[in-house]
Amino acid sequence: MSSIQKSIFIKASPDEIYDILIDVVHWRTWTRSVISAELIGDEILTIGSKVRLFQPRKRPVVWEIIDIREGQGFTWQNKTFGLTMTSSYVINAINEGSDVHFNVNYEGWLSPILYALTWAVAENFMEVEIHGLKRHLEINKSVL
Repeated sequence: MSSIQKSIFIKASPDEIYDILIDVVHWRTWTRSVISAELIGDEILTIGSKVRLFQPRKRPVVWEIIDIREGQGFTWQNKTFGLTMTSSYVINAINEGSDVHFNVNYEGWLSPILYALTWAVAENFMEVEIHGLKRHLEINKSVL
């Protein structure tokens, strides 16, 4: 299995971060790595919900929510022929804020090839997302 991991400290509570992360339809407002996202058939994210995610230079991908932990994060998964990608967003409270961890795992017989072809773009998108989240939360807090 291959994986990419990113972590960052954000001066915000886990609940504040969770509320932003779980609202995937509005990710485009704080990260350039998402053009748009749409819930398929549901109004809120629950286990089993599906989200169609549109990203620059990529085909739309459907992610299915496989785990949600209120105030702590969620995990979603995309399965295609020969590849399963599982991506987790985990929030841990510390001191005056939270540590936020993004992780994506590639599994399946095609994973070594697809990881080699896509890791640079995936890593860049994760970097843009995690820093966009930090900016969004800390700038909005400083304005209040």
